[in-house]
Amino acid sequence: MKKRAWIAALGAFLVVDAGLALLAVRHLGQVPDDPDLPAGAVAEETPRTDQVDFEFDATRSVVMSVANSGTVAYALRGGCGPKDDEARLWVSTNGGRSFKERDTDLRTIVAVDLTSDGLELVGGREGCDTAVQEVSTDDGLSFTDTDVDLWHLGLTELDEVVSPTRTGTPKCTVTSLVPVGETFARASCTDGGVMGTGDSGRRWVRLGRLDNVRVMTFSSFTRGYALARFEGCAARSFSTDDGGRSWRAGGCITGDPAQALAASDNELGALVGGDFYLSRDAGATYTQP
Repeated sequence: MKKRAWIAALGAFLVVDAGLALLAVRHLGQVPDDPDLPAGAVAEETPRTDQVDFEFDATRSVVMSVANSGTVAYALRGGCGPKDDEARLWVSTNGGRSFKERDTDLRTIVAVDLTSDGLELVGGREGCDTAVQEVSTDDGLSFTDTDVDLWHLGLTELDEVVSPTRTGTPKCTVTSLVPVGETFARASCTDGGVMGTGDSGRRWVRLGRLDNVRVMTFSSFTRGYALARFEGCAARSFSTDDGGRSWRAGGCITGDPAQALAASDNELGALVGGDFYLSRDAGATYTQP
């Protein structure tokens, strides 16, 4: 009798555990939204086009951050290979109207973040054996090492994502990584996939798809923006309000390629063809500052 009761209890536990796991996966795209940034209307179905293979050169990819203060920082990733160019960093303190290049001792830069502490970078030095984090309180004129606590891409592996607590993989080549909370993040992939995690990167689920997406950012758990090739435009703006499940096409930025996209509380910054653009209407239009 005791054995039967134990088996029944175990079965009930497994049912509850499976239900909790399902709720956790669903929770990835169902967190209340942040009202600060104007929302773009979202279509019921994402506009579809043919996904076209493209040669993704990670060493030429860009990571960027935009602050409410008007400071903008972006970095060319660079690489650790003997023939790879070194990472390069640019900073603007006037809302993107002009940029100045800053010196860095990093061979590769895989994360840029403007916080209350200053400008923070994650990257690798010669050999790229270990990720290091640097912080600057003078807009990139000087840096000091600090503990690594930022989400960042792998130094050498293109499918690797590192959170503050673990290393995981969305099982795709990642073109952009967007932390949206301490344990939540979104990622865009070369195959058009939009991936999400809610447990610091241990598990990743496919939230949606945007064919020919190049870069992506999120201003909250559910509200996101992307640049993708669509209808003859190499950098068409898209928006989502449901965590990346569906996307609505917006304005076109003239230029190629789409290199980076980042959000502050009230603006979107985009780097396209080496030029910086701002949007104050959720990506409907972009202008150079």
